[in-house]
Amino acid sequence: MSIGVLLVYVMSSMKSSNAGLQQAIPMHRPVRNPENPVVFMDVSVGGSAIGRIRMELYKDVAPKTVENFRQLCTGEFKLNGVPIGYKGSTFHRVIRDFMIQGGDFVKGDGTGSLSIYGEKFPDENFKLAHDSPGNIMAMPMSYLLECPLVFGVKFVEPALIWDYESCVYCLLSMANSGPNTNGCQFFITCNKCDWLDSKHVVFGKVLDQQSMMTVRKIENAQVGENSRPKLPITVSECGEL
Repeated sequence: MSIGVLLVYVMSSMKSSNAGLQQAIPMHRPVRNPENPVVFMDVSVGGSAIGRIRMELYKDVAPKTVENFRQLCTGEFKLNGVPIGYKGSTFHRVIRDFMIQGGDFVKGDGTGSLSIYGEKFPDENFKLAHDSPGNIMAMPMSYLLECPLVFGVKFVEPALIWDYESCVYCLLSMANSGPNTNGCQFFITCNKCDWLDSKHVVFGKVLDQQSMMTVRKIENAQVGENSRPKLPITVSECGEL
């Protein structure tokens, strides 16, 4: 059997397995609390849309932190009558197997800080741990084929792709420069990072499979110095659902 024929056979088998699993596992996981707000970010890489991230915000755990993030998503927060927030901002720091960081609409490089409460606001609480890695997810066949071409990923372990039963969704947490320095910056976990517990406020989660796929595309983007993506990864639109 030639390499080409073998590749087609393997891809066909994986696609068939994926179809069966798709029927067995719901596409969306339920929200933690129906009273919690759900927000979204539409993301583009180098000007090309790559998908939407839907996130549940844990208003029942960290209401002050959630309201800051929510208003920066919706554009409700204004300075001198002008909406200020995440629309048009970038994910400026991407570290594979760790996290993707964004939200700095002030300077765009991770040094800016602004919130609806002022430049900075205190850590609300550390009730939740950074214990949901999101490192095992279900990806459709199209993404497996797309990833190496677009993002330079050489190999994706099939066992990690098809293990639906172990699928865990990523967490949303506040980035900071030390205690009580929360502003606009946030990060989404791509792996378990318990060393951040009691240092960063967890206040939400990625909500569904398609959103996880978008997170993974960002995570696998090619980066240069200071883990900055080589192509701009931009929040083209955002709001509340």
